Amino acid sequence: MENIVYLAIFTLIAAISIFAVIFYRKKTSKDDTQQRNCSKGSQKENKSGQKENVVSDFSLNHNQKSSHHKSKGNKQSSGGSTKRNEKNSFSHPWLASTLKGHTDDIRDIDFSSNGKYLASCGEDRTILVWPTSQLQESKDRKYFRFNSEYDFGTKISWSPDSKALAINKSLENVVEVYKLERKDSWFSSASKALTFPHVTHADILGFGIACTGRYIMTCSNKTDLFIWNLKGNILEKIDTCLMNNYSAKLSPCGRFIAVCGFSPDCKVYEVKFSRTGEYQKTVKVFDLCGHNSGIYDVAFDQDSSHVVTISKDGTWKLYDTKIEYDKGQSPKCLKTGQYTQKGTIPIIALSPTAEVLAVANADRIELYNMFSGDLDATIKNITCSAISFDPIGKLLLAASGKHIFIFNNITGYKAAVGFAELKLKSSGSKLTSATQERLENSIKEWNEIILKNEL
Repeated sequence: MENIVYLAIFTLIAAISIFAVIFYRKKTSKDDTQQRNCSKGSQKENKSGQKENVVSDFSLNHNQKSSHHKSKGNKQSSGGSTKRNEKNSFSHPWLASTLKGHTDDIRDIDFSSNGKYLASCGEDRTILVWPTSQLQESKDRKYFRFNSEYDFGTKISWSPDSKALAINKSLENVVEVYKLERKDSWFSSASKALTFPHVTHADILGFGIACTGRYIMTCSNKTDLFIWNLKGNILEKIDTCLMNNYSAKLSPCGRFIAVCGFSPDCKVYEVKFSRTGEYQKTVKVFDLCGHNSGIYDVAFDQDSSHVVTISKDGTWKLYDTKIEYDKGQSPKCLKTGQYTQKGTIPIIALSPTAEVLAVANADRIELYNMFSGDLDATIKNITCSAISFDPIGKLLLAASGKHIFIFNNITGYKAAVGFAELKLKSSGSKLTSATQERLENSIKEWNEIILKNEL
């Protein structure tokens, strides 16, 4: 009897267990089905959302592209040229043309001493050479392209004979010289001729070859200023004692080096050679004073008679440096003004005749008339890595991103009118009739250009 009772209890427990297992499995299966359905629904929503985003992005890109100006560019390697259509979103009434060819950001530009060529280097490890006679042409513009080995150039400079280019390489932090070969009146090839020894781990922010061909200057962001000969040997290492250097520029005459930095004074050095061409020494000859804080950048005009500086204190200053410093004369500040501070480090360029100051800062270029000292125009929505006036001062070149934008220097015409009218008024009867007529005709011509390009 007891055995029958135990068997009945065991059978009941087994039945309850089996029922519980079956119920659990059904419930789990139902939950999984609901979860899968929810997952599918969310995936559908995501897909539809992605499709909507793709459609909206496509519409945005399509609208942006349709608003871009269509222009013809060209691409050349080793002297050959091909045409291609490129689209450019930037526009300005003074924009004359745009140089295209780099595939990554441009770091520096430089004109040859004879004024015939423009060179640019970029983060795409390429160096491009353009004929200045075609800067304002939009069709069939040629250029010569070659690559720097394993690294890109942060600075570039022409040799005085326009037969070689030197760059400062970013990662290796050394100077490398490339010799250019010509064929049929244009460049055909480039080959590495020399690599200077590595002497500093600090970034190079000043670089140039003297127009005399006697030396090369490099300046780091520490306090080092190096003077090299053309064979890559150090002639002298100078401590600028500025705590940190911000900029260093070679004068167009090849005699002077201006270095500015943390100090409120800009130091100007003279590089001296003997009559037989042997290096003697580099000495500081005068300071450019007047700022209340560190100086960001410095620039010379074409004949080295004027220098302009721009400072952390929010001002720029134009100096007359055509002085007899060996007799104790000091530079005279001719003009000073305020620029728009944007929380970034500005870079500057001075026109060849010191009539226009260009200040590239953050997303704009400000153009100052050096006759009046006033801000004349602002070019917005452009961030520059390098700016320069062409050798005759009619154009302003601004490297921004992958392109070089070329603007007509209308501010230069306005300044020229002011100086010409002042000359007519101050000289009066001292001028010959021919000179007076020439000035009056020039003023009339410049005013017509200004009227056509009013913003």
